[in-house]
Amino acid sequence: MGAGSGGGYASSPSSAAAFQRNLERLASRFPRDRQGRFGKPGRRPGVQSVRTRDPEGTAKAFYGTLATGGVEKPLPGGKGWRSRFDDGSLVVYRPSSKSGSPAVEITVNGANGDRYKIHFEH
Repeated sequence: MGAGSGGGYASSPSSAAAFQRNLERLASRFPRDRQGRFGKPGRRPGVQSVRTRDPEGTAKAFYGTLATGGVEKPLPGGKGWRSRFDDGSLVVYRPSSKSGSPAVEITVNGANGDRYKIHFEH
């Protein structure tokens, strides 16, 4: 997808800082809930929902912004992309999830760590 530098998981010392900047950049365009998660609470715990006219395009753009500065690799079987940051935070993009909609999974490491998935739907 072009957001990361490719190769192994070695990354610059500032990739964790880049991840935090990316989160803030997205916060200006996507609503957050009371827990600070993007989107609205979904049907299951740990799942959020973002409604959009263009689920695929919005999910790709969201991932592209959030993945910037991480080390990007394709998922096995061509099922999407992942970008890992030096603090262990991880962003995964799947153009089609089990539910059929594009999804981005976010794992934030650190003191305020969190893990959740966002489905982008009509």
